[in-house]
Amino acid sequence: MTSPIFIARSMATGTAPESGIDRWVVVVDPSAPPEALAAAQGRIREVGRRARLRYLLARVSTGLIFAWPVLFVAVAASASQSAGGDTGSAFDEATSVTVAYLTVLGVAAFVAGWLARGSVREIRELRVDQTARSAVLGRSRDVLRLISRFDRLGVVERRLLLDHLWGVATADQARSGYLDGDPPFDETEFAALRRDVEAAEAALGRWATTARVHV
Repeated sequence: MTSPIFIARSMATGTAPESGIDRWVVVVDPSAPPEALAAAQGRIREVGRRARLRYLLARVSTGLIFAWPVLFVAVAASASQSAGGDTGSAFDEATSVTVAYLTVLGVAAFVAGWLARGSVREIRELRVDQTARSAVLGRSRDVLRLISRFDRLGVVERRLLLDHLWGVATADQARSGYLDGDPPFDETEFAALRRDVEAAEAALGRWATTARVHV
């Protein structure tokens, strides 16, 4: 089956370790028609594939830069052998080759890093019709484990879980939208939005416990 729940990931930089990955849970509106689910799935997968490719290019190009000593030694050894042991000319040739290597890879790493940062922004700003996204859900290992079991739940349990996740995601998105908005910050309004998120999280936790859907 096609799950109405997706995990969107974004690295702080193209070479960030696992600990530097931000995650969001993107939930499709439980009342949305099947075509909305298919559209959301296509859009999220498209952005995800592009981001993964850019992250990979950034990692590879950066990693190859640090391989320059191996290249230098290999070129120097080969040039020295060809020149009958003349280490001076071998050193000069190895230096010129290494400089050219670092120049090309430096440009490649810069471009790949720039593209990776573009994907970071694209994922962080991603908005898909009839979906809600939540960083709160994405930071919870228990929630992520629960989502991983979605397809193994019964029909009723899947719908109830989806409803609760939608409640958390919409509340979290409203809170994030308030922080990102232009109106002056009001502590009272923000506190109310924060309580909405906490209430939705608590409802999800109570349901998981009552339904014995252990995470």
